[in-house]
Amino acid sequence: MKNGQETRKTYEFEEFRIGTGEGKLWRGAEQIALTHKVFDLLTLLIERRGTTLTKNEIIENLWRDTSVDENNRAVTVGFFRRRFGAGGSYFPASRCNGGQLRFSANVSVAHTSPRRTHQRNNAAGRSH
Repeated sequence: MKNGQETRKTYEFEEFRIGTGEGKLWRGAEQIALTHKVFDLLTLLIERRGTTLTKNEIIENLWRDTSVDENNRAVTVGFFRRRFGAGGSYFPASRCNGGQLRFSANVSVAHTSPRRTHQRNNAAGRSH
């Protein structure tokens, strides 16, 4: 982060688009509902594409300051799989031995822009 800004990115893979600044996943014009943890998992896999992530690396990245067990990771990965087609027919990550994951789809970075990390109050004193 530089000068109070972080980079917002838009990634594209297959017919999907994910905006890290907006926290949304799109398939064409259709927005796909994701929980925060599933969105974080997808973002982690995309940003670390080409790397096989272990169960522990996934848990450490998604639940940094929280004590969780393997079941949390398994539920999040299961929900992630179901978001990509009926019954997970398209899954953009390869499953490896021992619950490891590796993002396998080709990814392009469609857009990047800086985003201010602090919030300003408007005239009514509310945060945006």
